[in-house]
Formats: sequence, structure tokens, C-alpha cells
Amino acid sequence: MSIEEARGKYEVTKRAVSACQTAIQQLQGKADALSESLPELGRAVEQAEKTKTAALDAFALKSDKMSEAELKRARAGYESAVRQQSETVELSEATERALKRQQAEISRLQASCDLARRQMLEAIATEIQTNIPPDTFVTVEKFLIARLQNGGIYDFHLKQLFPQPDTTRTREIAKELSTKYGISE
Repeated sequence: MSIEEARGKYEVTKRAVSACQTAIQQLQGKADALSESLPELGRAVEQAEKTKTAALDAFALKSDKMSEAELKRARAGYESAVRQQSETVELSEATERALKRQQAEISRLQASCDLARRQMLEAIATEIQTNIPPDTFVTVEKFLIARLQNGGIYDFHLKQLFPQPDTTRTREIAKELSTKYGISE
């Protein structure tokens, strides 16, 4: 895979992760708002039930047109409050399910993004390796074989030839690669 193909795949997965994170934040905000509204809706249902009960009592005592109209309004208010509470509970549950799906999706997307990033870094390393003159490999092989014939361990001699850069140098090179190839953490 070329660096450009790998970078394209990486950028697509990065955008997908970002979009999923945004969706999670929006869903969480919606879930929080719905949860916060439930106690108030519960109180509204209780109040509507009290109003309906009072209207029923008044209608039972008077049985006139005015108390009948008041009873109809109270029943409609109660039914509306119960319906609104029920719809909010359903929407809250649906939002929680959607939030869980998005959280599972972001795990999958982050894994895909990490894989795409590793593929891009592998493509970069392969390109850098192709720029190393072939006679360099022959020279390193000769050095290692000479050292190994004298006894020793391959990794030890390889590390003597190519010591690991210190933290500062590692950061410098990582920043240089990041700038050149558009790699982000």
C-alpha cells in the first residue's frame, strides 16, 4: 500500500471517529436532558391526577355543564401529561440504546483508525527503507557476520551499530515525520 493510499484510509477513519465522538456527545446531552425532565413530568402527572380527581368529585356533587366541562379538561390534561411522560421515557430509553450503539461503534472505529495509522507508518518506513543504498545493507551484514563469528549476540552488535535515539531525538524525528506525512497522535 502506498503512503497516499494509507494516508487516505487514515484520514477517512479519523473523520469517522470524530463524527462518532460528536454523535456520542450529542446523544449524551440529549439523554441527560431527557433524564432531567422525567421528575418534572412525574410531578406534572401527579398534579394532573389531583386536578382530575378534584374535577370528578366536583362533577359527582354538582353534575352540571360547568363541572362536566371542567372534568373533560382535567381528563384531557391528565391524559396529555401521562402521554408526554410515557413518550419521554420511551425516547430516553431509545436514546440510551443509541448511545450504547455509538459507544460500541467508536471502539470499532478507533481500532480501524489505529490500524490505518499503523499501515501508514509501515508505508512510510518502507519508503524510507527503499532510499537506503543497497551497499549499506551489504556493509552492515559484513559487520554483523564478523562480530558474530567472534562470538556474541546479534541484537547486541546491531544495537552497537544502531543505538536507540534518546527521547529528545525520538520526539524530533517523530515531529519531522508528522509534519512531512501528516501523522497525528
